[in-house]
Amino acid sequence: MQAILNFIVDILSQPAILVALIAFIGLIVQKKPAATITSGTIKTILGFLILSAGADVVVRSLEPFGKIFQHAFGVQGIVPNNEAIVSLALKDFGTTAALIMVCGMIVNILIARFTNLKYIFLTGHHTFYMAAFLAIILTVSHIKGWLTIVIGALVLGLIMAV
Repeated sequence: MQAILNFIVDILSQPAILVALIAFIGLIVQKKPAATITSGTIKTILGFLILSAGADVVVRSLEPFGKIFQHAFGVQGIVPNNEAIVSLALKDFGTTAALIMVCGMIVNILIARFTNLKYIFLTGHHTFYMAAFLAIILTVSHIKGWLTIVIGALVLGLIMAV
């Protein structure tokens, strides 16, 4: 029984699978045909993996630039690139970021439904970027477990509604 539980946890710990599961559930709730559900879920997994791979390429390609810049000007710094930061964050905070993103979107919808703040934030890559940063900030602030997800989701949902 423990082996089955470990297998399920390992599968759901992969951010691409977790986001695809959310897309799968959303398509089922919308009563889409089976072909649309299947293709939508597969597209979500592939899109997430392509985004991660592309961000990793950006990170690796900018590393030599940072060294050249340091040598040429004698200063040490970083190349600010949000995709690069998200790529690095996915390795350690991917599951937490994905859960913050999903729960934050739900909070955003609830805020829009029950308050005067009627804005629904639909820019997914910005939502994921903010969720990744919230996951990092809350984790390094020694907030652990579900509390990270709850606080992150509330903050993200409020940011998206304002």
